[in-house]
Amino acid sequence: MSMYDRQQGMFDGMAIASGETARRYAGAINEWEKYAESLNARLHNAEAKLVKANASRVGLAQLVRAISAELQRADPNNPLLDKSKQLALVESITVEKAAESGYAYDPATGAIKPVR
Repeated sequence: MSMYDRQQGMFDGMAIASGETARRYAGAINEWEKYAESLNARLHNAEAKLVKANASRVGLAQLVRAISAELQRADPNNPLLDKSKQLALVESITVEKAAESGYAYDPATGAIKPVR
């Protein structure tokens, strides 16, 4: 076997190994791309839900203001018109609903954290 044959054999072996490595990397890259696409889809889904929730929240706030204005006209001394009582009610419900979802809500800071 000549030196040329030996070198050619080494180059051929390296080429085969490189091809196999490239195929393995291509498979891993493909898996990561699919995973990244799934994460991106989940992110877009979460963003859409957040936009919907915020839009709904704004609509509900406007409805509450309209109902409060009508209640003010009909019964100006109604305790539900007291802003501090309204806030306390909203905060207690927020704490309760957050806890049902596995979160702790602090009305003083507005912070919400998962309960572990």
